[in-house]
Formats: sequence, C-alpha cells, structure tokens
Amino acid sequence: MNLLEQAWTPAGEEAGGTRRISPAALADPALRRLRSPRADISCALAEFLIGLLQTAFAPEDLDAWLDLLDEPPSPDDLDAAFARFRDAFRLDGPGPRFLQDPSAADGKRVGIGQLLIDAPGDNAIRRNLDHFQKRGGVTGLCPGCAAAALWTLQAFAPAGGQGHRVSLRGGGPLTTLVVDGSLWRMLWFNVLTRRDLESAFNEHALAEKKGEPIFPWLREPLRVSDASGGPTRPGQVPLLQMYWGMPRRIWLDFEERAAGACGVCGVEGDELLTHYFTRPRGVNYEGGWCHPLTPHTVDPRRPDERLPRHGSPEGIDYRHWLGLIQEDRPSDRGLRGPTRLPALVVEVFRRNRLREIGARTVRLWAFGYDMDNMKARSWCESEMPIHRVEGDVEHYKKEVARLVLAADAVGVSLRRQVLHGWFRYPAEAKGDFSGIRAALMGETEAAFFAALTELAEIAERHAQDSQARMDAEKRLRIRWHKTLDDAAIGVFDRLVIQNPVEDHNFERVAKALQHLKWDLRSSRVLDALQLRPDDLDNKAEAAAPPPPEATIGA
Repeated sequence: MNLLEQAWTPAGEEAGGTRRISPAALADPALRRLRSPRADISCALAEFLIGLLQTAFAPEDLDAWLDLLDEPPSPDDLDAAFARFRDAFRLDGPGPRFLQDPSAADGKRVGIGQLLIDAPGDNAIRRNLDHFQKRGGVTGLCPGCAAAALWTLQAFAPAGGQGHRVSLRGGGPLTTLVVDGSLWRMLWFNVLTRRDLESAFNEHALAEKKGEPIFPWLREPLRVSDASGGPTRPGQVPLLQMYWGMPRRIWLDFEERAAGACGVCGVEGDELLTHYFTRPRGVNYEGGWCHPLTPHTVDPRRPDERLPRHGSPEGIDYRHWLGLIQEDRPSDRGLRGPTRLPALVVEVFRRNRLREIGARTVRLWAFGYDMDNMKARSWCESEMPIHRVEGDVEHYKKEVARLVLAADAVGVSLRRQVLHGWFRYPAEAKGDFSGIRAALMGETEAAFFAALTELAEIAERHAQDSQARMDAEKRLRIRWHKTLDDAAIGVFDRLVIQNPVEDHNFERVAKALQHLKWDLRSSRVLDALQLRPDDLDNKAEAAAPPPPEATIGA
C-alpha cells in the first residue's frame, strides 16, 4: 500500500456523504473537511496533508500562493508533484516504510489498539485502572486506519514510559489552523511560501543537509537516541523534517492479519492489522523546534527559545484569543510572565493574506490533547473568528485584549466565591474546579464574538474620527461589563444557590455573593476595561445595540 497512490483518507462532501480519497484528490471542490470517526485522527490528517503540500507543492511567494488559491491544482498536477516522494510513503513491503523503523521488528509485540493515544497503557491495565477506556476495545485496524493512527501517534506522541519519546512539539501539542470554505482552501490557507519560511527562520532554512533526508525513516540508520545516538536539534536535519517527526520506533506487523470490522472506521475486511512491534529511544527532538502550526510561549529570560503550547483541562475558549490569534505580552501591561505567540501560519495569514483574499472574516481551528504525562485526559477542539481590521490594527488588538483580560479577572473571582459558597474551608477543597470558569466563558462566548465584530466595524466606521471611535469603544466596554456581571451572577446562582451542597450555609452563601458583586466592580476588572465606577452608574445608553447601517457589508 502506498499512501500517495491509494484512496485511504476519509473526507466529507458538501452533500453530506463521506468517501476515501487519495492525496492527489484533495483539491476536489466538493470536499469540505476530513471526517474520520475519531476527532484526533481527522485533525491529524489535516496536518498530514498540509505537511505534504508544504514539502512537495510549496509556492515561491504570495502571488503564486494566491494563484493556486483561486485556481486549485488538478489531480494530475498534485500527483506529479508528489511523485518524487512516492518511495517514502509505502506502508508495507520491502524497503523503507512510512514512519516505521525496521530495527523495531525484533522489539516488543503489542496490540494494534495501542497506536491510539487514549488507549490504556500497560501500567493502567496491570493495575486495573482502565475504568473509562477499556482494554481490548480495538483489536484490528484496516491498513488505511492503521496508517492514520500511526501518523496521529507520531505527530502528537505523549510520554510513553522510559525511552519512548514525545513528539517534536512535546506530548499532546496544540495545533491552530486557519479555515474557511472547501477542504482545499482550509489546507492551502496553512501552507507557507518558501519566502515565508526563509523569512521566519533564516535565508538558508530550506538548504539540504548532507546525508539527512526530510523524512527521518529514509535515513540509514535511523537517528535513534540510545547510547549510539543523541538528540536531534534544529539545523542538524532539513527544516521540513519538523512536519514529519518520528519519535517512536514502530514496525507494523503485516504477517498476521485477521478478518472482521475495523476498530476505527467499522468497515468489514479480511486484512485487518492486529499487532505492531516497538522499541524505545526513537528520534529525540530537542533544542526549541518552532513548528509553524503550533502556538508557542517565550520566556523573557530565554528569548531565543520557543516552547510549544499544549491543551489544558479547561479546554479552549475565547480567553485563549490572546496567544492564539494575537500575541500576548504581559510586559505591555507592566506584568511579568512569558510571551504567548500565535502559530506562524496564523501570524502570516493575519498579517499578509487576509486582505489579499478579500475576506472579512475567517476562522481559527484549534485542537489538541490535554495530557497528564502519559494519560490523555481529554481532547480539546474549538473555533473562533479572525477578523480583518481596517485602520489601526494595534489599537483593535488592545481593545480585544481588554475584553479578554476583564473576563479572565471575573472568572478568577467567580471561581473563588463559588468555592466560598460551597465550602467552609475553600482553601482545603480538593478536586478539579475548572468548570466554574468554563461556565462563565460559555455564557459569554456569543457576546464576545459579537463584540469582536462590532470592534472591527467601529474601527472602519470611525477611521477618521478618533474621538468618536474611543466613545463607541467605551460604550462597548460598558456593555461588556454588564454582560460579565449578569453572567457571573447567573452562574453563581445556578451552581451555589440552586444547587446546595451538603454543608450548605445561607449566611456563607450570602457573603460569597456579596463579595462577588464587589469583585465585579473591583479595580482589577475596571482597570482591565479602562472604566471608572461612575461609568457603570448609567448603562442605558451603552446598552443600546449599534445601528443596523453600521454593519460591514450592509
């Protein structure tokens, strides 16, 4: 099976059906999104196809990128571009195999279900801790789903025990893509030009490395990290290897196959893979790799080192707008802390491409695992808008940051006062209470995204009148405060007053509610919004929605 020749990737059609396509068919205008029964595989396959386009079909500059956006390549064009890499994408048979190490064939033999990141590990099975994700759930995979699971594991690889390396971006990295419209547009939006890469890294970024292929499995021997090898750092291998990281040493067992239903897609067949072999100490990526599809943080004490971001127990919501769409620099607010930077593809798109394609709004698609060392706690996935802003973009970003920071301050206070309402000694309370803040974000998400649109409209409507712009933005911030105020009180009422715990104390609850109301007018919240207490005394004017004629495009 060759992954560049056969139809193995599940894609959803505009009409609602799903079919398997070969990579050469990815520009079919009828296709919308990749559609595996597993969300992590669907997202990982998007990364696979982006990496393939970046490696084999990258445009030279923005003009070339725009030409192919408007007139997608034909299957023959893509097939011709992929042809020179065909030998790197054989899944079975003699010679190099996709993402596999032949020296692992004499390693430990494990069930094929262990390719899935959320499968219970040996330790969980040994200690009978596989309560929610049971052992033996997936016993066979069709070759296409086995390839997809192998790719997903290598791309997102978490810690896997002694010597089992994490992915090039660490365990369970967060990925952010710009999306809109067809499958082709979604993929092409996230392909960088050669000039983008050379500008972001250095002018020699795409230079070949002697004896080092782009695809690590083509190197003989593999760059293992046992006593005979060492870490693999940027500059030691071609830059594009960051799209094809191979931290795990795996060899799929094609000798023993079974009949039955595939554990992922459910299709019946008699060629199901049931096992693979593995050995520890695969490629060990170190040294601050900066993957273009992942947002990063930068410690001010080590400004040259960028650390990839990961999923969190609280999921992904609009609080993460700072750092996912817009850079977040605490130093700009007189605070200490790491700077959070959007992924390179997001920054390039927002800076250079959004206006060129004539779009007012596209969407950010963020996804990744929330990992607790080797254990997958949850899969995080979310979308949020990216607006095109006319005029002073930096001013717009500061206004959005004020809304986010105020919501974060209210969320911190709400969590604290809910715990005071629940517990006599809240500091001693045990458990995961992240859902309290998440409830506030859920209640106010629609209002936040509406505010983003309105801020972009204000920037365009008052481009020549700074005083009118500031007045309109102040009215919006006052309305946003009321939105947060109402939502916080509502969440407190639902979680505490209407849902009493065993040790319910009405006096304690009343005090917690009163403190919450004080907190909502605290300097922390008002300073974030650049408001004074007397600005909140008369909210009637601020509560009025913007006039219909102010809507962009009306």
